[in-house]
Amino acid sequence: MGIKCDPANLHHAGWDYIEFLWRHGGRITHMHIKEHLYHAGALIAQPAAGMGSIHWGQVFCFLHEHCYQGYLVIEPHGERWTRDDLRYRGVTLSTRYIEQFLT
Repeated sequence: MGIKCDPANLHHAGWDYIEFLWRHGGRITHMHIKEHLYHAGALIAQPAAGMGSIHWGQVFCFLHEHCYQGYLVIEPHGERWTRDDLRYRGVTLSTRYIEQFLT
């Protein structure tokens, strides 16, 4: 049994997702790639990965340290980025951004 991790949801709930990954990274078996963008403390958008408030380089630091071999699931969310005209673009942009952290 493992942990499904969603850094955007952890951050939104007020958790320190970097500390969570540091402490539990070896137990994570499923990772959601989803972004949140905050302004003045409010969630204003859920764009493609790399366009928001999640520090993906730090996330992947701990995934690599724990030799993560599980799934990476791009999860489009939000009113704008799930529309037909932006959904494919968002998945493509997320994929291109995340690929820099993969070996």
